[in-house]
Amino acid sequence: MLWRKSDGRRSGNFEAFLDSGIPQADRNANVYMDGQELAVDVVIDHARLATNLAEVCKTLSIPFDGWLPRAKGGVPRDEEINMTDALRNRIETTFDLELRTYNRAASGEFLKLLQEPR
Repeated sequence: MLWRKSDGRRSGNFEAFLDSGIPQADRNANVYMDGQELAVDVVIDHARLATNLAEVCKTLSIPFDGWLPRAKGGVPRDEEINMTDALRNRIETTFDLELRTYNRAASGEFLKLLQEPR
């Protein structure tokens, strides 16, 4: 995989990308989190984007025909990450908040919240 640096250059080394500080600086949790708490009604799992978005639209009575752009479909993938225990631990530590939020999204917990009466 190629990891884009903030100056537009690409690096094929994931660990060097982590070392650069870019992933930590470019985090956007402040957009959807208030400290450790979610500040949004739902988190959509990117791996199930079309399905989850359709569910949200249905719940909100918004028409959705299922069409989504394929904006990054042609990005080259040329490096496999050697996921060592040390690297896994580093990722889990660095992105703990995002991973916990993602795990809740992947479980469908946030979509269920939309369907509960307020």
